Amino acid sequence: MGRRIVIVGGGISGLATAWQIRRLAPDIGEIVLLESSSQVGGTARTIEREGYLLETGPNGFLDSRASALDLCKQVGLEAELVRAAPAAKNRYVFLGDHLRPIPLGPWEFLKSDLLPFLAKLRVVAERFVPARKDDADETIFDFGTRRIGKQATEVLLDAFVTGILAGDTRLLSLPACFPRMREMELQYGGLFRAMSALARERRLAHQQSPTSAGVGSPTGTLTTLRGGMGRLMQRMAELLEGSIRVDSTVTQVNRLAKGRWQVSIQGSDPIEADSLVLASPSTVQAQLLASVDAELSAELGAIPYAPAVVAMLGYPASAAGKVADGFGYLAPYRLGRPVLGVIFSSSIFPDQAPSGKIAFRAILGGWNRGEVIEWSDQQIIQTVRDDLLASLGIEATPEMTWICRWPKALPQYHLGHRQRVARIDAACQRHPGLHLTGNALRGVALYECAADAERTALKVIED
Repeated sequence: MGRRIVIVGGGISGLATAWQIRRLAPDIGEIVLLESSSQVGGTARTIEREGYLLETGPNGFLDSRASALDLCKQVGLEAELVRAAPAAKNRYVFLGDHLRPIPLGPWEFLKSDLLPFLAKLRVVAERFVPARKDDADETIFDFGTRRIGKQATEVLLDAFVTGILAGDTRLLSLPACFPRMREMELQYGGLFRAMSALARERRLAHQQSPTSAGVGSPTGTLTTLRGGMGRLMQRMAELLEGSIRVDSTVTQVNRLAKGRWQVSIQGSDPIEADSLVLASPSTVQAQLLASVDAELSAELGAIPYAPAVVAMLGYPASAAGKVADGFGYLAPYRLGRPVLGVIFSSSIFPDQAPSGKIAFRAILGGWNRGEVIEWSDQQIIQTVRDDLLASLGIEATPEMTWICRWPKALPQYHLGHRQRVARIDAACQRHPGLHLTGNALRGVALYECAADAERTALKVIED
């Protein structure tokens, strides 16, 4: 008799876990995926409006990240992959009420006006800063100040973190958020030493295999799918047809005899499971496990989230006072601006706007500006318009606007997060058949969720 595997949560983590179980062990038994809303996808959805493609969550992934690229290939979407236009290499920081380009090389950096001269020298001197050898936790701000100096951290590293995590560098844990940076320091002695060594490795790999520097190279190209990232969620749902139950809110889980689980569903009869995967936000996981393991529930409930608002604006191409040519811009978090950054959607992926139109995707709110999510639609749109006026000289009224609010958009990996995850993993060992996945634990990016989903699937198969 086959097993029954119940997965709670139909976002990228839940869908990918279900798909990987089906792919790796097609005869394992019954898979039941329960999603509380009326559709799967979580924050990763694509909406079409007036010819514009609107991304509610991630706008793509780097094709060098094997887990995300492999997932697209596994579900048969390789022919639908779309790489970013060359202009996407141009990125900006909104500083001093105007855009400043992020330098693409060392000489450009030295000539740029992003930092004072002495701050640039401090960055260059990073090569001579000794590596920290212990495994102690450290905030992103402290790591950056130690390696490249305070001013560069407050402008460049701050903006970088804002664009990815919408969080505060003085609270976020560097080893938890960006473990690769810490590994580079330990392995090579510093960030510049690491970049030089990796560049040499890439050149050598290219000499040995000239095709190796394309898709899958360490640098990678921002990639989406024809029709948007929601296409990936749609395709996995198609392959899992018959296994997904939407409008199914799980209210409680309980352990039964012989390691089985009972899952209670609002308005429906409870179902039993041999393996239970919780792929919902950690706050939901905490609620469901409260009566099973109070300690585990408390650890999950202690992971904080930052709110965010996604605002899309569309214009005739003639409306841009300056050329919106590039990936977009970010604002350092320390400036306290409500708009964290703006992506030039139609510059990166021209198909995301009708011919003769341009589209912008703004992210507002974040950890220190959580009140933005309570603003009216009018206030949000006006705030973005003010930003576009200052940055690109756009005075025109947008012909298309759309807003999406995420009260719990991104989990925040504050100091101690790695230790918390270790305690969560240890607690799960007390409950055979229970597995946790999702972006609150081991990475917020789509490729990290995809990688953790595959690891979770393998554990379920091994149960």
